[in-house]
Amino acid sequence: MDALIAITPLALVFMLLVLWQWPAKHAMPVGLFVTVIIAIFYWQVSPAHILAAGIEGLIIAANVLYIILGALLLLFTLVHSGAVSTIRDTFAPISPDPRIQAIIIAWTFGAFIEGASGFGTPAAIAGPLLVVLGFPPLAAVMCALVIQSTPVSFGAVGTPILVGVHDGLSGQSLVNSYIATQTNLNTFDELIFNIGGQVAVIHALTGFVIPLFVVCLLTRYFGVNKSWREGLEVWRFALFAGIAFTIPYVLLALYLGPEFPSLIGGLFALAVTVIVARPGIFLPKTHWHFPEQQHWPQNWLSNASFNQTFINNERLTLEGRVPLYPDWGITDHHTSARIAIQILSGRFRDHNSTLAGDRNTSLNQSALSTGCCFYSRCADLPAVIQDKYPADDRHI
Repeated sequence: MDALIAITPLALVFMLLVLWQWPAKHAMPVGLFVTVIIAIFYWQVSPAHILAAGIEGLIIAANVLYIILGALLLLFTLVHSGAVSTIRDTFAPISPDPRIQAIIIAWTFGAFIEGASGFGTPAAIAGPLLVVLGFPPLAAVMCALVIQSTPVSFGAVGTPILVGVHDGLSGQSLVNSYIATQTNLNTFDELIFNIGGQVAVIHALTGFVIPLFVVCLLTRYFGVNKSWREGLEVWRFALFAGIAFTIPYVLLALYLGPEFPSLIGGLFALAVTVIVARPGIFLPKTHWHFPEQQHWPQNWLSNASFNQTFINNERLTLEGRVPLYPDWGITDHHTSARIAIQILSGRFRDHNSTLAGDRNTSLNQSALSTGCCFYSRCADLPAVIQDKYPADDRHI
């Protein structure tokens, strides 16, 4: 009975967030209210203790938000500096096969980003990269999220272990009693270190097959033939990528602690898989591709305006070198201003990724004018660029 009462706030929050799809800002206060009521009337906790626990929770939340701030800073730095384009251009030539791209970008690169910043940053970075490479948005989201099952426990430099487990177990009499009975544990920090190692081993037992699992989902639900077999064709490379991550992942957790398994493990796997993929080692002889874009079901696409502007056959992207066609289809001023910013930062390129000095100057001046007129509801940048560039010589 005690266990059921104790889990009630968590179960309630789960139902509100997942089943009823409440926003967190509404669901979490309800969970807090139920927790306080149970603590007062069932567990007989004094108001002073509840207040102290609430203040402690705010302090812990502030520490986590500080880490999230760093994650968001990394994300927006990558986006607005153009690093996302550089990353995309680095990955694209490795293999034209979306199955291989999903493994390298979502699994290895996503694990590295999870280890560095966590808190959803891998999905926010890897997902758009996959979309730009031609993935349906739903497929990109699926790949970016499923791979988080393994590196997430050591995300943001070990935050789940160092903050979640550490703060949750510290000061508990039962935990102290357990440490006293163990001959190989002398301190609480050693217990946390040991827990990190055990978590890594458990994750590794299933984590090495996650890349293959993701690829099979990709071919089964987003392929022309709806085939599991097409995903299994890359089993050698998928298992290699899984092992390349999980072996250093476990070793780092066992010998260095919970800070580095996902961070260094993901970086190591990224380097190794790229080296192996470039010459085609472990890759299938035939390439697999998504259906033609005009045949994508509506539920593969996002309802966001991003897709209407950037995911159609006639599309442009702010972060890549994707051909631009005469019918830009741009109707909002926000998009025009962002294009102006991209041009000003040197992102507007021709086929050779360079611009002659006079063309660069004139385009930058036009972009500056467009950007400055943004708040004056000036959105004439598409016309400016069409005047400056022929239809078949426009790339961003």
